[in-house]
Amino acid sequence: MEMDITVNLFELIDILFTDKIRWRQISDNCKRGHFFMLQRRLAIQYPDIVNSANINGIDTLALCEMYHAKLWCGRKPGWLYTKGGPKVAVSEQVSIPKENASWIKNTMSIDSKTWESICLRTPDWVYALNDRLEQARDNGKKKRNN
Repeated sequence: MEMDITVNLFELIDILFTDKIRWRQISDNCKRGHFFMLQRRLAIQYPDIVNSANINGIDTLALCEMYHAKLWCGRKPGWLYTKGGPKVAVSEQVSIPKENASWIKNTMSIDSKTWESICLRTPDWVYALNDRLEQARDNGKKKRNN
């Protein structure tokens, strides 16, 4: 008769990806106990699946078994080792001049949080708007020079 084993979170994550036999030996209480942190780690690569599971309230054990069945590959994936660094605002990742960004936000009455969301979701629109602003400024300079 096999005994259920209890492991810490990092062993559980390692076993999830690498060891089918030990996965079956881990107790249900252990899987339930580490479920929240397991979800957080898996959200690095699969945010849509983790979010929908949280919203829909799927059974934790069934979800753990599904993760093991779908993600087992014999080795831990590289995306588990992402390192946190200083958080850089999304609007700073969109490379347009700060004066243009300020002008757009002020003209359109956009607050900083909404601007961050716009830069994250529609960077092409931000770049297009910046290009139009630059063209308008260039046309204004040409008219003044003539």
